[in-house]
Amino acid sequence: MYSEMWDRPVGPVLLVVGGMAPIEGAVDGFVMDAAEELSALIVVVEHRFYGASIPQGWNASNGLELLTMQQAVADLAVFRDKFQRQVLAPQGMSQSVWLTVGCGYGGALATWARTKHPQHFAGAWASSPPLLAAVEFPSHDIHDRDTIGDECAKTISKLHTMVEMELKSMGPEVPFRLRSLFGALEDISCDDFRLMLHDSISLAVQHGFKRHLCDTLNNATGEDDLVQVFANLTGLLWGKSFGRSCYHHTSCLSSVQKELTSSRSSHWLQCTQLGLFATTPKSEEPLGLRGRSIDASFFMRRCVSAFGRGTKTDPHRPRASFKGPGRQLVVVIARDDPWRHAARVPNLEPDEVIEIDCENCGQCFDMLAPGDKDPEQLKVARDKILKHLRKWIVV
Repeated sequence: MYSEMWDRPVGPVLLVVGGMAPIEGAVDGFVMDAAEELSALIVVVEHRFYGASIPQGWNASNGLELLTMQQAVADLAVFRDKFQRQVLAPQGMSQSVWLTVGCGYGGALATWARTKHPQHFAGAWASSPPLLAAVEFPSHDIHDRDTIGDECAKTISKLHTMVEMELKSMGPEVPFRLRSLFGALEDISCDDFRLMLHDSISLAVQHGFKRHLCDTLNNATGEDDLVQVFANLTGLLWGKSFGRSCYHHTSCLSSVQKELTSSRSSHWLQCTQLGLFATTPKSEEPLGLRGRSIDASFFMRRCVSAFGRGTKTDPHRPRASFKGPGRQLVVVIARDDPWRHAARVPNLEPDEVIEIDCENCGQCFDMLAPGDKDPEQLKVARDKILKHLRKWIVV
C-alpha cells in the first residue's frame, strides 16, 4: 500500500494487479505519476500461488486445481470488499472509487475484474493484455520476424543454423560447450534448449530491445563469434540464471517433490487455461523466427510431462465467464509488442485502444517511468490514459 499521494480518505484507489510473478520491491513507473495526478491510494495485490501467496506447506503437486483465472478474478473482488471494510471504512470512507491496473497477464485480469464485477471497479487500465482465447499463437513469432526486419532475421537464421549443427553433433544431448555458454543445466533437452534461445530473442523484441539485439548480432566479428556474442547478450539482458530457469527445463517442471515455484504455477495456468503458446507458424516458407520443432505438440508434451495425462488446454471456458460490458476500459498496445495481436477480441469494445507507434516501444511501455527522452507518441498515450482515469473517478 502506497499512501503518500492519497487525498485521505476521499481519493480513489488504484488496485495494481499482480501477474505471473511474485510481488517484489516497490511500485514505480507511470503508475506513481498517475496516483499523484489523481491523489490516489495505490494498493498492490499478489496473484494466488506466487511468492508469499503460495499456501504454506503446499508443494508442487497439490492444490493446483485452485489456481485458475476465475479464482484470481474473484480474489480481486473479495480483496476489494475486505480492504474497503477493514482499512478504508475506519478512516471515514465507506465507499471509494476503485480502478484496476495491470500489465500483460495482470492487465487481462484487470480487464476481466472490471467486466465481471462492474459494481466493484469503476474502470480498468490494461497494458498489453492477452485477452484472445486460443491455444496456439503463431502471430507472436510472425510479429517478431516482421519487427526485426530482413537483415536481422538473416543473422538470427545463421545463428540457428550454427546452433543446430552443434546440437546434432551430440545426438540427444546438448553439447557441453553450449550448456556452458548459456549457463544451462546438465540435463536440459535439445528442444528445451531451443526454446530457451527463442525466448531470449523474443523477449528482446517484446521489451523494446530489438535494436540492441540486432546491432549486437550484426556486429559479431565472425560466424564463430556469433553464438558467443548471443550467449553474452542473453546473460546481459536476462541475467546469468536465465539458462537455468525451471521454465526452460521440462524435467524441473515435472518434479512434484520440490516446493511450488513461479515457473510451475505459470506453466500450469498456461497449460490449462491461458493457452497462447508461441508456436512456429504452419507454413512451407518460414514466416517467423522459431524452429519448426517449437510447435503445438512440443508444448502439449511439456504440459503432459509436467501435470500428467489428461492435461488439456481450454482457453475458451474461463474467458467466457468474464463476459460483460466493455465500457470504462482502456487498452494500451505498443508497436513492438507481439501481444498486441492478442489484445483485441470480439464482443469487447473498450472506451479506447491506445496505440503507441514508436521505435523500440515494447510491452507495457506506457507504465515505465517517464523520462526526458520519451517519444512524443508515448507522452500523448499517457495523457489519454489520465483523461480516462479522471473521468471514471468522478462520482
